[in-house]
Amino acid sequence: MEAEAFDTALDSPARRLLIKQERLVDAQLTGERLSNALKMLGGLAGLAAAAALALMAWTASRAHGVVIEAFSVPPALAQRGLTGEAVARRLMDDITAISEQARSAEERRGLSGGFEESLSIEIPETGISIGEVEKWLRSKLGHETRITGEVTAAPDGGLTLASRTDSRGLPVQAGGEKQLAEMTMRAAESIVERSQPVTYGLYLFRADRYDDLLAFAKRRTRSESARERANGYIDLGNVLSRTEGNLAAAANFRLAIEADPTADIAYGNLSLRELNFGHPQAAYDLRQQALRFEEASRDRNAKGARKLGLDVSRARIAEMTGDWSGAVAILQGTVGKVFLGFIGPNNTNATLARAHAAMHDIRRARAELALFDAENPEAVKFKLFNTAWVAMSAEDWPGVITNMDALIEAMQSDPDRGEHRPQPRLSKALALARLGRMDEAQTLIATTPLDCQPCIGARGTIAALAGDPKTADHWFSEAVRMAPSIPFANTDWGQALLARGDTAGAIARFSAAHRQSPRFADPIEMWGEALLRQGDAKAALAKFREADKYAPNWGRNHLMWAEALTKLGRADEAKAQRFVASRLDLTANELVLLVKAHGGDWTLGPSVG
Repeated sequence: MEAEAFDTALDSPARRLLIKQERLVDAQLTGERLSNALKMLGGLAGLAAAAALALMAWTASRAHGVVIEAFSVPPALAQRGLTGEAVARRLMDDITAISEQARSAEERRGLSGGFEESLSIEIPETGISIGEVEKWLRSKLGHETRITGEVTAAPDGGLTLASRTDSRGLPVQAGGEKQLAEMTMRAAESIVERSQPVTYGLYLFRADRYDDLLAFAKRRTRSESARERANGYIDLGNVLSRTEGNLAAAANFRLAIEADPTADIAYGNLSLRELNFGHPQAAYDLRQQALRFEEASRDRNAKGARKLGLDVSRARIAEMTGDWSGAVAILQGTVGKVFLGFIGPNNTNATLARAHAAMHDIRRARAELALFDAENPEAVKFKLFNTAWVAMSAEDWPGVITNMDALIEAMQSDPDRGEHRPQPRLSKALALARLGRMDEAQTLIATTPLDCQPCIGARGTIAALAGDPKTADHWFSEAVRMAPSIPFANTDWGQALLARGDTAGAIARFSAAHRQSPRFADPIEMWGEALLRQGDAKAALAKFREADKYAPNWGRNHLMWAEALTKLGRADEAKAQRFVASRLDLTANELVLLVKAHGGDWTLGPSVG
């Protein structure tokens, strides 16, 4: 640098040296930058590899599938197309068929053919394939069931199919080559029995193989696992409901709860039986417990099945408390998803029909009911019950009697001949009373048990229709006491009080029912009618508007709404409400009210026509 300072030449040796030195420094800096970048990329690659391995390990730890490896078969069979892969695929198809028939809420475990794992990617410089690493991780961290086996041929041409799950032998199947399909199905049943017992139990139940299910369930009740014992008692309850009746079924569901107090399915099944017995408060309490355990459950692996279980429990609770619009909102999301598979694939449509009828939307109820196919005896009974419910909501009392008579006759084929299901008798008795056939009604209702809460309420209604208010109040009071969470007895009592002119007493009952179930439209609408009779049209109008939130297609509510508007001097609005009512379902008495209100000077809607 000193030489360059005193050298005036443009191309001195010192200048050339400095220029080269500068280029050398730039090159060194660039090299260092590249080196650092490569080191960073290497580090990132290592992190990516570690992350990929961690993800692979996490995925492997959640592996719950059934992996079927290619069976070993004699060369002669393989040459005829019956390869080890073909046997494995047959077995896979049979397991899938069992799962489809069971339609189980148990997680449907993944099925894959082990022979497909021969396709793999090699990791550079190691010679170990990613597939082999993944398989090793699943074997160490996962919970897969691996199916292996072989087919052997005897000199006489007979075949033997031996299979095992995770090295544990299954029953050996024997037969000729023509019986191979039967042999693989029996092997598939053994595999499902061991690896998916809930599915296997439902498969036997829905195939009406009650003796096999009974033996299987009893084996499960002797398990060391509390949950397994509970599931065994649940299976026993299911099969005994068909062979011995509801009492035997309920006893086993209680044993399931004793074995495992968190067995949500047992609570739900027992709730249905208690409802059949006429114990709505017990049914409600049990369903609430089922819902709590379903919400807290972490072992319901299939998210769809868990959500369906929650939806069913929430819909049942809504139905039991008169929240029909809430039930409809939930049930519409379950259409086509079988949760009462032994009844039929479209059972939700029948349940929706009942809910719409309870919301006084008869046309929608009948449309839903038409979508339900009665494919078996249980489905026939289910449809008769819901058809009668729709008829009752439409005040078609002869229709109620016809369908309930058919249901009572169909229930004679039940193990207990319908003795522990009093609902058909009480519904028929109410219809008889509405038709004025009071002696028949009282004789029939007297055959219902005194621990049946709806039957006690029906006794009150029949006594009220017979003009015996003292007896009616006695039975209504008892019905209210028996089911403090259920609003129907208070609603019926209020209706009886309103019919005898006791508006203050009726409002007290409707108010109590509203506290029990704020979304039940009936007590709200009747409360409005009582207020109208007391001359408080403004307060009545508010009630009719509130009821409309939960039963928007209720013709009577719109008629009474119009009546309140008329009393408030709002004639145009009243006319609009009557126009709405004319296009909805109205009973004969309500049609008379509509025609009188118009005085014959207005073209009415198609319902009236």
